[in-house]
Amino acid sequence: MISLCLTNYNRFEFLIESFAQVIDDNRISEIIISDDASNDGSYEKLVEWFAGHGKVKLFQNLSNKGMSLNKKIAVELATNNTCILFDSDNVISPDYINALFHNGQLMTDKVINVPEWAQPDFKFSKYAGSFLRLKEAKESMIDPMFRCMMNCCNYVVNRQMYIDVYEYDETIKQADTIAFNYRWLQKGYCFYVVPGMRYFHRVHKQSGFLENIDYNMKQAKEFENKILQLSE
Repeated sequence: MISLCLTNYNRFEFLIESFAQVIDDNRISEIIISDDASNDGSYEKLVEWFAGHGKVKLFQNLSNKGMSLNKKIAVELATNNTCILFDSDNVISPDYINALFHNGQLMTDKVINVPEWAQPDFKFSKYAGSFLRLKEAKESMIDPMFRCMMNCCNYVVNRQMYIDVYEYDETIKQADTIAFNYRWLQKGYCFYVVPGMRYFHRVHKQSGFLENIDYNMKQAKEFENKILQLSE
């Protein structure tokens, strides 16, 4: 069984749309939502919206922890070994789950399952069916789409492995995914790009990455260089 783990901060409307298509999917036994002390009433709206829906489990941080740490909190709250770590402003469909079960690497705890396409703009299908270890990651860093993939979360992790690899750094803002992926590769673990696994990636003005794009792009570049400097 799978835990779908989402974080929320002032995104009620986006969030309820993000997993509406899979809320009744029997392969997902729980939907964890960790609200990061929203100040627009999002949490209260979520409590009312999902009242009586046992699969949806709502939690709220007493203070704002930031995007990165709140992802770890969401994964920690899960009870299954396999977790989909998903952004609240994107949309997951049954096709994502189907591809994961048909083509994914669910029993390998040192492999992150990555979608082949963040629709409509970010297509990683040239890597579909590939295991990407440090060697392949370093060779692929010249490809803008690969670098984009390293900055996109919305992937499938082993709960305990994610917790063990995670390191908190308060200076890391919305480049948190490539920061984590750097540490994942540093441990000698790898990524598997799952054929047919795709989701809708919403690009919008409220995106945390775009709100401070200069800072986030600088951090992303720093971690790209750190990956290139790792010893194989």
